[in-house]
Amino acid sequence: MKMTRPDGVYGFVSNEIFGPYVPLNGSALVLGNRPSQPFQTYSRYVMPSF
Repeated sequence: MKMTRPDGVYGFVSNEIFGPYVPLNGSALVLGNRPSQPFQTYSRYVMPSF
């Protein structure tokens, strides 16, 4: 499988459960690796906001 986007947390939002979904930040990438280290891995935990 060829990787076409950097590893990261991607986000999409919709007013309906089945969409249509729109990417956050235009590209959907919310949290990503630095361009100099595109394959660096570490844990990410996304918490709900209250």
